[in-house]
Amino acid sequence: MSGKIIILWLFFLMSIVCVLSPTGRALTGTFHYAILSRNEEVGETVYEIKQDNSQIRIVSFFRMRKEEKWENDGELVLESTTGSPIFSRKWISLPQGNMILETSYTKEGMEIRMKAPEGEKRALLPESGPVFDMEEVGFLPSLLGLDRFTHQILRVLIPVSGMVWQGIIWKISETDQTVDFGYTLAGEILYLKYQKAAPQELVELHAPSRGYTLKLKSSEK
Repeated sequence: MSGKIIILWLFFLMSIVCVLSPTGRALTGTFHYAILSRNEEVGETVYEIKQDNSQIRIVSFFRMRKEEKWENDGELVLESTTGSPIFSRKWISLPQGNMILETSYTKEGMEIRMKAPEGEKRALLPESGPVFDMEEVGFLPSLLGLDRFTHQILRVLIPVSGMVWQGIIWKISETDQTVDFGYTLAGEILYLKYQKAAPQELVELHAPSRGYTLKLKSSEK
């Protein structure tokens, strides 16, 4: 499996760097994660988190070798007080050229735009009730507080499929330092480890079915 496919999988199923503490205070800064396969580092990804009075913006970049330049990976915009999705963008590398997938969330529903070399396609999905973007679900334990996620069922949009799925997050175990969760969506499972103390940032993500792990190397706040 190519390095870019590794990154696509990881970001699409997690985008999970911790954003907010349970008190609503934003955790801003730059977070560096190692991408591990069979306990060997095969790449790295960086998340930059910024907040103003009304929005949180998260952008990510990746590279598979240190000598390579950083490439755009994803972007996510959330309401700062509720965590509701406003906008998401994903850069996807395909054999026939690059594609950009954008999703805007409005009162009328969700507008998905797919920009590819062969042209642009749009789709509007009317939805009622709370819907989360799949790229933000891993943020929710930090956003709402780890204690709320003993067992949560969520409605989650997977933009590339244009479908809303049922996702489940549940608490597995905890120690004095960390709390472990499981997360399933569309038949896949992730294991997430967060710091127990505020701001409860993600320290590790493990995707067993794909054989990859994301591990926090450093942070600059």
